[in-house]
Amino acid sequence: MGLAEALDVPVVIIADIDRVGVFAHLVGTYELLSAAEKQRKTSVLKKRIAFNF
Repeated sequence: MGLAEALDVPVVIIADIDRVGVFAHLVGTYELLSAAEKQRKTSVLKKRIAFNF
C-alpha cells in the first residue's frame, strides 16, 4: 500500500479461491486497512490460480 500511495494509484486485492478461508482472508485484510487505504482500494478479485509446472 505504501508504493500505491506514493504513486497515487488504485489497489486491487487478490485472493486465491482454492485456498481455505478465502473470504476470511479478504475480510481480515479489509478490516486491517486504514481509512485512507480503504478509499484507495478499487476492487476485490477472487481468482482460481493454477500453476502447472
